[in-house]
Formats: sequence, structure tokens, C-alpha cells
Amino acid sequence: TSLEPMLEALVRLDTERLRRLLGECLVAHGLEEFVWRVAAPLLVEVGERWSRGELSVAAEHLCSATLKQMIGGLGYARPGSAPALLLATPQGERHEIGLALVALLASGWNIHAVNLGADLPSDEILAAVAAARPRALGLSLVAADNRAANIAELRRLLRALPTSVECWLGGGDAAA
Repeated sequence: TSLEPMLEALVRLDTERLRRLLGECLVAHGLEEFVWRVAAPLLVEVGERWSRGELSVAAEHLCSATLKQMIGGLGYARPGSAPALLLATPQGERHEIGLALVALLASGWNIHAVNLGADLPSDEILAAVAAARPRALGLSLVAADNRAANIAELRRLLRALPTSVECWLGGGDAAA
């Protein structure tokens, strides 16, 4: 799937065209392939173009908001059971669209995931872990300018996280 028509729609802030193109890709590829072949690569390309100054902040936010609205409508709750996976970003990290994509994939694999969203202090994440008792905690780390704060938050979390809960890191800055 070529991302260029979607990127062109973003440059023009053409929300309707972007929604239509994304919807067509979802129907053509199915949920899992849509995430891996369209949504995730689009987010990476948008981030790279933004960092090179080729795409506006407004276009970057439009991409995230449109994807978030689109996949939010697909639903991924599994009522009646404890979540196997809690998802969040640490305090200071506001990029949360990757969490929504992971939650959506998890639902397709019949895994109950709860997306706590962005910018959560470690104490709040730990309280959620204690309350929900998931098997894993997934954290998204995207913005390199938050690296020092993210590392400090991760250290606090990992020291206090129960050994029965795995911690998974993802996002563009997770490897660092």
C-alpha cells in the first residue's frame, strides 16, 4: 500500500480524504495487516517527515487524531475478565497512538488489553497494575526529547513492578 496519497491528504489537512483512504485500507487488508502495513508505517513516516520539517505539527496531530478516532470505533474491550495487558506512556510522554494500535491488535488475538493512555506518573501506573493484576505492562516511549525523564520513570517503575508482571517497551525511542 502506498502511503503517498495519505501523506498528501495530511499536507492539505484533508481529513475526509484521509479517513476514506484509511478506511479503504482497513477493508482491503483486515485489522492486523492494516496495523502492520498501513497505520504503523504511516506513523513512522509522518514522524520522520515532521522531524525533517516537511510536515507540520498540525498534520502530525491530524494523523494521530484520525487514526485514534477510527480505531476507537472498532472497540477492544473484553468486559468481565481481568486485563492481561495494561498499556500506558510514562509521565511526560504524550504520544499514545501506538498504545491504541497495540490494544487493537491484542483484541484481534483475543487478549484483553486496557489502554490507560498517555502521561501517567509511575505511581499511577503501579496503582493500576496492583488493581488490575495484568500479566504484562506495555509502555510506549516515542519522544527522544523525553529520554532522561523516561529513563528515570522506567527505573522507578521497574524497581516497584511485581516480578509476576512483565514489562514490555515499544515506540520509536524504546531501544535507547
